[in-house]
Amino acid sequence: MAKILVLDDEPSILLMIKKMLEKAGHEVAIALNGKEGMLLFEKNKPDLLISDIIMPEKEGLETI
Repeated sequence: MAKILVLDDEPSILLMIKKMLEKAGHEVAIALNGKEGMLLFEKNKPDLLISDIIMPEKEGLETI
């Protein structure tokens, strides 16, 4: 299936989305902010990025 990167500053939201996507058979990486997400994006080269808009360090739109 797909490699997905999820960015959100709420740990509970991240874990819920991660569990749902993994249950569907996807490989999921998570990050708590855009800065961390950029590093994971370069490392993992995901097929899909799901991002919160307002986050610390680097916001979602700036990250995208």
